Amino acid sequence: MTLPSLDVFIGLVTIYIVLALTVSALTELLTRVIGLRSIGLKSGIRSILQDPSAKGLESETKKFWNSGIIKSATDGDSSPNSLDALTFATATLASTGMQLPVNSDQAKAMIAKAPINAHLKDVLNDLSDRAAYRGTTLHDELAQHFDATMEKVGRWYKSWAQGIAFVLAIVVTVYVNANTLDLLHQLTAHPEARLALATLQSSLAEADEDHGDVVRNVKAVEAIITKDALAGTLTWPDQNAERFRLIVGLLITILAVSQGAPFWFDVLSRIDPRNGANRPPSSISVQPIPTTALPPQR
Repeated sequence: MTLPSLDVFIGLVTIYIVLALTVSALTELLTRVIGLRSIGLKSGIRSILQDPSAKGLESETKKFWNSGIIKSATDGDSSPNSLDALTFATATLASTGMQLPVNSDQAKAMIAKAPINAHLKDVLNDLSDRAAYRGTTLHDELAQHFDATMEKVGRWYKSWAQGIAFVLAIVVTVYVNANTLDLLHQLTAHPEARLALATLQSSLAEADEDHGDVVRNVKAVEAIITKDALAGTLTWPDQNAERFRLIVGLLITILAVSQGAPFWFDVLSRIDPRNGANRPPSSISVQPIPTTALPPQR
């Protein structure tokens, strides 16, 4: 086989983009169904309010979620996806029966008298000391501590979302039999396949980011793939050399799809700026907990 020309490469990248968008949409849908953002939010808040090694919810955590300000901020949702830092700080102090302390000494006195667990007392005392050193308040330090915890939750969410996306990339790639080595053969031998992909590629930047567009696009790609006798069916070869070729071809596609659609739109934009000018953003949000910026320190 001769080296693929530029239009063959663009056709192959278009297939990667469609499959990556499909994986992205499925990942977002799956994380919503299992409530991954809510799980991360609750886990982060629990780690602040009580000893992470404790089994079950302690009274401080229950009071927090049952407080009026939290119910108001989440509209009574038992599995919220987000919470801002200032609301968390205010609700934490209110649920522990503490007023908003003016200074570090008042904060420490309130903490000592508060009917809360030892873990939360240690957290609040440390934050009170930091507030005294930085010239801020316990409320502001508690809010910043929440933001720092949510950054860790964001990394946890991203790693899980990427893991789910990789598994889905395997499933989608095998389902449509997107073997890169066979696709190179097909796109080189069949100009009509390149033309169909060129038409599909021109519509990607204008497509809406909804599941209907994703399903239509992946069906269009599957139809193009299955037209070729070599790439149209997924069967386990009898010869070891063909098995190796199949595994390598599918693995290349899986790794390519795992890079994400934005990566391949950038590749297209470098070849032709018009291709990536209006690329759709990734549909996977890697920061599950949007927070509100703190006011300037006094």
